[in-house]
Amino acid sequence: MKKYLITGNTGYIGIELCKKIKNNSKSFIVGLDNNYFSKNDKNHLSSKEGNIVDIQYNCDIRKCDLSFLKNIDCIIHLSAVSNDPIGNFFQKPTKEINLTSSKNLFNNALKYGVKNFVFASSCSIYGSSNLNIKTEHDSLDPLTDYARSKIKFENFLNKKKSRKLNTTILRFSTACGLSENLRMDLVLNDFITNAFFNKKIILNSLGNSFRPLIDVEDMCDSMIWAGNRKKSDTFNVGRNDNNILIIDLAKKIAKKVANCKIEIKANSKTDKRSYKVSFDKIKKAGFYPKKKIDKIVDEFLEFYSSHDSSGKFYLNDNFFRLKVLKKLLTKKKINKNLEWI
Repeated sequence: MKKYLITGNTGYIGIELCKKIKNNSKSFIVGLDNNYFSKNDKNHLSSKEGNIVDIQYNCDIRKCDLSFLKNIDCIIHLSAVSNDPIGNFFQKPTKEINLTSSKNLFNNALKYGVKNFVFASSCSIYGSSNLNIKTEHDSLDPLTDYARSKIKFENFLNKKKSRKLNTTILRFSTACGLSENLRMDLVLNDFITNAFFNKKIILNSLGNSFRPLIDVEDMCDSMIWAGNRKKSDTFNVGRNDNNILIIDLAKKIAKKVANCKIEIKANSKTDKRSYKVSFDKIKKAGFYPKKKIDKIVDEFLEFYSSHDSSGKFYLNDNFFRLKVLKKLLTKKKINKNLEWI
């Protein structure tokens, strides 16, 4: 029986990854999460995560005793300060969590004989690509603390390569799609939620920047695939036809929702983060995501049509990660270093 450690296992992606592993194989899963976003079940569609893993460590990855890794075959490392706004607001803990603690996790994986290490990186490390389609061998231009933390840990992993530990770096497209632990601070999720419930998509930029998109389910499948590989490598993860201009994404969604309008905020500027990415390498290696953008949008629309027609549940701060953290900070449940008080 294969034994996994999933860090960040109760989050937007982690909760779906654990379910998928359990549903498709006889596996033993250890979860590790600080539970910033799972203590309050109001931000869940349901609260089943306690039944998904075999052992749950509710702890700060910066402070955990990792001796249990001696019983682990594969680590899938999702735990991180998870986007640009949080990284900008919490710079010090972003470095501690995304880089320092990640290094410590990997060093302990080597120490305790873990066989596979899968790291969830990001295509955001390409920054501004000037319309050139980026491959894994192209130059990087990280523009935010979040993106810089990802590339610094990638560099660390490449320097620490070992024949005893297969390391796969997955540079993910921008995440989107349904999850038991939903997020609305992601571009497609934000657009479709406001389109469906408010009949309006509001752009905070001019919309002339490119993003590649990937559904949560495809992300999970890619990590399971990577966890079974026998050699180390780095892959962009996404579909070539899911590279899209932000304004075109808004138009695509608006066409599917009756009476939906697109609004560009006054004084909006071009978002410097713009990148088109090639996913040929991972396709040649044997994995390719299934879901095109239209499929992801249609699944959201079908879900909303059969659930809360008023939108009151989905249009609240519990689905925005930075807002949740700021609320915890205001209530003095965490401190400025993202530590529980």
